[in-house]
Amino acid sequence: MPPPNFMEGIDDVAVETLKAPEEIRRSITRPENVRLYYRRVAGTPIADKRVSVVANISGRSPRLFGRCLR
Repeated sequence: MPPPNFMEGIDDVAVETLKAPEEIRRSITRPENVRLYYRRVAGTPIADKRVSVVANISGRSPRLFGRCLR
């Protein structure tokens, strides 16, 4: 059996995390324009995960970076 794809569906998870985060934090290093959005996601291929979406909210086009945390 092939290993599970950890990034499968991550775009949908990122959007849901931004729409309904469980927690929002300001970046320690760039508190004026970087936010961290967190949400717990059940039923991923391996186990439940805590997703972090990092958003740069400066005046330029938004940039998003996502990853799954334990």
